[in-house]
Amino acid sequence: LFYFADRQVISGLPFANLIRDVARFSVLSTFALSAMIAITVDQLQTVKISTRKWLYPLILLILFVNTYPFWSGNLFSFPKSGFDFRLRTKVWPAEYEELNQKLQNENQEQRAIFLPLGGLVSLSNDLRYKGAFHEVPDVYSGYSPIPATISFSDRSYGASSEVVNAIDQSIKNQDIDQLEYLSTLTKINFIVIRRDMDFYDWDEDQKLDFEDKLKSLVASGRAEVYMDQGEIYAIKFKSEKNIIDAQSQLVEINSNSGKILSDYLDIRFISLGKFKEIDQYRLISGLFPDQNLFTYNQQNSILSSFVQNTPDGYKFFSLENVRDTILLQKWSYYQQNLNLKLDEGIKKENRKSILAIESASLPANLSGKYIVYLNEDVENSVAYFESKSAESNKLKINGKNYLLKPAGDGLSVVEALNLSKGPNIFQVSDKNIVPLLLKTKGLPVGDAIPKITPKKLNASEYSIKIENAKNDFYLNFAENFNSYWRITKKGGLLDKELVPAGNHFVSNGFGNGYRIKLNDLEKAGAVSKNSAGTFSGEVRLVFWPEKTILPGLVVTSLSLLVILYLLFAQRKEVPNGK
Repeated sequence: LFYFADRQVISGLPFANLIRDVARFSVLSTFALSAMIAITVDQLQTVKISTRKWLYPLILLILFVNTYPFWSGNLFSFPKSGFDFRLRTKVWPAEYEELNQKLQNENQEQRAIFLPLGGLVSLSNDLRYKGAFHEVPDVYSGYSPIPATISFSDRSYGASSEVVNAIDQSIKNQDIDQLEYLSTLTKINFIVIRRDMDFYDWDEDQKLDFEDKLKSLVASGRAEVYMDQGEIYAIKFKSEKNIIDAQSQLVEINSNSGKILSDYLDIRFISLGKFKEIDQYRLISGLFPDQNLFTYNQQNSILSSFVQNTPDGYKFFSLENVRDTILLQKWSYYQQNLNLKLDEGIKKENRKSILAIESASLPANLSGKYIVYLNEDVENSVAYFESKSAESNKLKINGKNYLLKPAGDGLSVVEALNLSKGPNIFQVSDKNIVPLLLKTKGLPVGDAIPKITPKKLNASEYSIKIENAKNDFYLNFAENFNSYWRITKKGGLLDKELVPAGNHFVSNGFGNGYRIKLNDLEKAGAVSKNSAGTFSGEVRLVFWPEKTILPGLVVTSLSLLVILYLLFAQRKEVPNGK
C-alpha cells in the first residue's frame, strides 16, 4: 500500500522516520519475508493433504504477483508531491549512449572524468532529481567503458582523497591550468561535461564560462574536441599518458608535521592525516629539474612501510594556521559526540581530546611564523618562497635578518643557509610571502630510463615489459595507493613479491611507487642480461586480494557440497523426514 500513498500521508504516520525511504524499508522487510517463506515451505512438507502438489505452484504464483510493482514498472511511476521518493530510474539522453559507444573503441587503459564530480548528481531539467536529497546515483560514469566515478566520503582514507579534493577545487575555481596539470599527474585523458546537470551553485552563465575555458584548451592545441552533441561536451588531451611509467630519480619531501605538533608544540591529539601533501605540489615539483618521482614522508608514515632516505627537501609548517586547525579539530570532536549512536568509548576519547585542546598553550605571536623541523644539520640549503605581490623582501630565520632575492616566476629565494637539526623558525614581514620549500640538496644527472611497455590484462592485473634497463630505477603506477598492489613474476596467488613492502611508497601525492632493484628481478628470473649488458624481461603488477577470489569460490563450493551431502545423508537415516 505504501506504493500508492502520498508522501505527506506517510510522513504523518508513527515511526515515519523508519519507513520514509520505501526502497530501504522494502528491502529490509524482504529478509523477514524470506525467512517466513522458508519456514512455511518446510512445514508444508509435513502436511499430508490431497492438494499438496498444487501448493508449490501456488506459492510461486503468489510470489510472482507480489513483485508486480517491480516488473510492471509501477514502482517508478506516479511521482508524489512533485517528485518520486521511491525507487527511481533515469533514462539518459541518447548522446550519453553514443559517447559510451565511442569510448568503447578507445584504449581501455585511458581515463576520463565526468563532470560534475560525485556519486550523486542533480539534474537541471528534471525536478524529480534536482536539489539536495533528490539526486540520482551517477551510475552512468561508473559503468562507462572507461570508468570514472569520483566520490566524496566523510570517511576519507589514504592519499587519493587529497587528489580528488584538489581536482574538485580546481573545477570549482575554474582554474583550467591547474585542472590540466592534475589531469597530467593522474593520467586523465578525457574530460566530459554533462550540460543537463548542476555544478555546485553555479548559474547557467558560470557553466558556460567553464565550458568556454575548456574550449580554450582546444584552441591552444593542447586538446581536441572528442564530442560536442546535445547534453555532452567532451575533450581529449593530446599528450600521451601511460598509467605506468618509469623514472630514474626519487625526490623525497619531508614535513615532520608529527614532530612539530608533538615535540615542539606539545600537541598530541591532532591526526597526522589532517595535513595534506598535494597542496603546492605543482610549484614544488618545478624546483627540481627533469621528470622525477616525488614522495612525502608524511603519507608514507601513515600508509606504507617505505624505508626513508635523507630528504631532498622539507615543507614549511605554518604556526599561524595551528590555531585554526585546533579549533576545527575541537569542532569535529563536538560534532562526532552529537551522534547518539557513536560508541561510548569513542565519545570518552573525544572528550579527553577536547579537554587537551582547551588546555593547550601555544607560543605567543604566531603571526607570519613558519617552522621547518630538520632530521639532521644541513649546509648550503636554499629556501624558496612565493612572493608574487609582496611589498617587502625581509624575513628572519632563527632570529637573524635575511633578504629575499627574486628567482623568477613569482618566486624568491634565500641561498647558502646552514641550519641545525630540529626546529628552525622562519618569520616573514609580508603576508604575501609564503614559504614553499627548503631544498637541502640538488639532484645529480639521472641515469637512463628503461623502456617500459605496460599492458592492461584486466582491472586488477597489468603486464609490464622492461627493456634495456642499465641500473635500478623507480616505477610509478598512477592508481590510488594500496599496499596490496604488488609486483610479481607471473601474477600467481603464491608468487613471491619482487618488490618488498619497504620499497613500495606513495608516489606523487597519491599513487603507487616502487623502487626496482635489477638484482632482485634477475635472481627471480624476471629479467635476463642482454649482450649489451642491459636487462630486459617482464613482470606482473597485480592487486593481490583479487587472486583469492577463485580459491575462495572453490572452497565455498566444496563446503556447500559437503553440507548438502550431510543434510541428505541425515535425511535418509530418518524415515519420512521425521
